[in-house]
Amino acid sequence: MKKIKHLLCLLFLFFLGYQESQAQDHKTWTLQEMIQYAKDNNIQVKQASLTNLSNAADYELAKASRLPTLSVSGQQSLAIGQSIDPVTSDFISQNINATSLAATSTVTVYNGNYINNNIKQSALIVEAAKLNVEEAKNDITIAITQAYLQALYYKEGISTAQETANASKKQLERIQIKLKAGAASPKEVAQLKSDYASDQTSLISVQNQYEQQVLALKQLLELGIADDFQIQNLAVSSDLNLPVESKTEAYQNALANMPQIKSSQMNVDIASYDLKKAKAGYTPTVSLSASLGSGYTSAQDYTYFTQLNNNQNERIGLVVSIPIFNQKKTSTEVQKAKLNIESAQLSAVSEQKDLLKTIESTYQNVVAGKSQTEAAKMALEAAQESYRLAEKQYELGALDLTDFITEQTTLQNARNAYLQAKYTLLMNYQLLQFYQGNNITL
Repeated sequence: MKKIKHLLCLLFLFFLGYQESQAQDHKTWTLQEMIQYAKDNNIQVKQASLTNLSNAADYELAKASRLPTLSVSGQQSLAIGQSIDPVTSDFISQNINATSLAATSTVTVYNGNYINNNIKQSALIVEAAKLNVEEAKNDITIAITQAYLQALYYKEGISTAQETANASKKQLERIQIKLKAGAASPKEVAQLKSDYASDQTSLISVQNQYEQQVLALKQLLELGIADDFQIQNLAVSSDLNLPVESKTEAYQNALANMPQIKSSQMNVDIASYDLKKAKAGYTPTVSLSASLGSGYTSAQDYTYFTQLNNNQNERIGLVVSIPIFNQKKTSTEVQKAKLNIESAQLSAVSEQKDLLKTIESTYQNVVAGKSQTEAAKMALEAAQESYRLAEKQYELGALDLTDFITEQTTLQNARNAYLQAKYTLLMNYQLLQFYQGNNITL
């Protein structure tokens, strides 16, 4: 009995594990999960992150330029015949086996503040690269949100197309019964068959559009061909009373939050440091050097280590390099740096104008979309009531088939117009909020 209970427990645990694995294999992705996954795995985001790491390495290199250099060297030589002793500098006529050892260090004391400006510029480049990473994340967030809402639009369109096809099928079945009873003509049956086939084609088309949109989402996430992918289907409310701030406020919020604006302004500062670095070419460069050396020569009778101790020499030096003429290299670099500053300033203005165009366009789409959605909703309600009355009239024989099909087509068009208006408004509203630094919320 105990063995049977033990076996049943094992089977139960196996069943739970199987169910869990099945659930994992058929994971349903929410919008937030897709956005976070894309931020962590998107290739463009990763490339921007690698660029940021490279710039961080350049920043560390710039800071290290303040430090002195240090190098050691050694030389072993054999001189045959009359030669100069490399240690004592005496002329001798014998074979000499000599060793020379040296340690040298140099440090830049002054170079027109070039090092400090280079460090500050490198720090700004790192910050700008971080903003580029955020911009890449924003781009993929917007792309996924747009694709997801488009998928929801097609999903709801499937329900609408299915409802229309079911209504056509119901009318076809009714007319076939009337045909048998002699109350309808074969022409009417053929007309409704054609109408039903057309509705079926529309249903298949919108189903394919939905699958294609889900595939587009999967490709944006860069999932593998064998990865199962399903999205969460949200029921979007028909009550879209969305609060909208003023256009000026929306633009000011976007200016303060969009990374490309901050990055373009930072690029102006980066270019200004290029000018400061170029002007350093006009100033003298002052550096200190120090060296420690020793050597051994077989021409002396002392031991190897005794000679290394006795032959030590120390040197310290100050080097001042004053630029006088360098073939207009410095003046040309200064001129080009000034031009680069103007170019960066124009790029910053261009980014602001592009953002203004985006905000104005999106804002207008939201304002107009609210009116369009409300009008489309009223048109849909009217079309539904008109179709309900027309259906009763047709059943009573007070309305011919052609007029009834017209009413059915009007209802279908009203449904499609309302769906398009609703999802277009929702998409533009979410984008307008996102541009202002708010998260996507559905």
